[in-house]
Amino acid sequence: MESPAKTQATAFPKIVIKLIALLLDYLCIFVGTLFGLFCYALFHNAPWPGARDLLLALTTQYWLIFAFLARMDRLYSHSHALLQVRDTGHILRISCYCFIALSAEIYIGKFNVPRSTLFVGWAVSVLLLVAQKHLSRRIFVRIMAAQRQQRRALILGTGRDARRIFSCLHHSPDLGMAPVAFIDEVSNRSPKVIYSHDYKHGYYAPVIHQSFSVELAQKMDVAEIFIAEPKLSQNRVSEVISLGMANDLNISFVGPPQPLRVEAAGSIRTLDGLFITAYSGMKQEWRLYEILKRAFDIAIASLMLLMTAPIWAVIALWVKITSPGPIFFSQRRIGHNGKSFNMLKFRSMYVDTPKYSASPADSFDPRITSAGKLLRKTSLDELPQILNVLKGDMSLVGPRPEMPYIVDTYGPIERQRLKVPQGITGLWQLSADRKYAIHESLEYDLYYIENRGFFLDVAILMHTVLFAMKGA
Repeated sequence: MESPAKTQATAFPKIVIKLIALLLDYLCIFVGTLFGLFCYALFHNAPWPGARDLLLALTTQYWLIFAFLARMDRLYSHSHALLQVRDTGHILRISCYCFIALSAEIYIGKFNVPRSTLFVGWAVSVLLLVAQKHLSRRIFVRIMAAQRQQRRALILGTGRDARRIFSCLHHSPDLGMAPVAFIDEVSNRSPKVIYSHDYKHGYYAPVIHQSFSVELAQKMDVAEIFIAEPKLSQNRVSEVISLGMANDLNISFVGPPQPLRVEAAGSIRTLDGLFITAYSGMKQEWRLYEILKRAFDIAIASLMLLMTAPIWAVIALWVKITSPGPIFFSQRRIGHNGKSFNMLKFRSMYVDTPKYSASPADSFDPRITSAGKLLRKTSLDELPQILNVLKGDMSLVGPRPEMPYIVDTYGPIERQRLKVPQGITGLWQLSADRKYAIHESLEYDLYYIENRGFFLDVAILMHTVLFAMKGA
């Protein structure tokens, strides 16, 4: 087996990857600014005087400011970000700062710059940067995974923490650890395989239903053991640690060895190579964010209502002529701080369907009407929730509101979902786990609660639009 020192020497240098990332950022800003100048020339039938010098000046300054702020925001690091939405939020915030800085410089210096060119160039640059970062990060991850020797790891546990550390290791090859399997010692109800968090279920590892042993570790050629099962007894944890240490295996804990009864969202942190779950409570949001979020919800929801009004009329007529009953379907849901409200949808099932029965698993469910099959597949049945947003029952982005009988079963951790406004879209809706029940994929909502902010909300909406355009 190749030694770690030799692997490090032949690996693709990280500095080269960062330089490539900087170059790609400059190209995105250059193309965006060039497009802004092109639009000006097209609209005015003549190029801007000194367009070449202006192009060089704007792109260079924009790039320098962007690179500095991105470096401060660790945008060039390869740490794992769930569904990469957080990266998009960083890009949006940094780009807004760049636009403000350039606008201030132009105003104070009284430079002669066409405002339309500045705005169009900035807007196109933002879109290009978001797309480029999304694609290049995946490519860089593959390069680093191929170049660096990965220490094979077993994950003892199959719960939320186990899946989250599995996703983190898979998406962060620079950590040098490749998870190969899960071990289930306490339950026989876990699935045969567990997938990484992603837009589609692609990467997965098998679940082994047997006790951890040295023979199993040697058979699978593992060097790392991650203990992520809170139901293990203290005696069993001590036994696993002793076996690992005696056989030169690295032992790391994911979360505490025993369950904690705290009303706080969990977050993964890396300390000296050990992954832990930190319970620090929900962040106190700025009052400005709450005001801005509500104003943004009203503005975008009003715009969506105006733009989709003709579609509402077509859908209403289609629902009415294809099956008897009302056009809208109303169902009680639990919202922010446990307040109940009536959530609206276009009716997609027959009226004799029990109101709180289990959701259909696929479009072949006999309860779904002919119109409902397309409405559910395209999510057009969710359009009336725009009215819920305007009323203040919901937000555009947030955890999906659940039914009362499910909320009644919530524990302290699950109730974290209710401490923020419930939303039409969120991380769970973008993931491959949307085909499962909401409460079975709580980690997406906890991640959103930990990191939520205005730019993250905008980033999730952008990803939702791209997600819908792909027909996912």
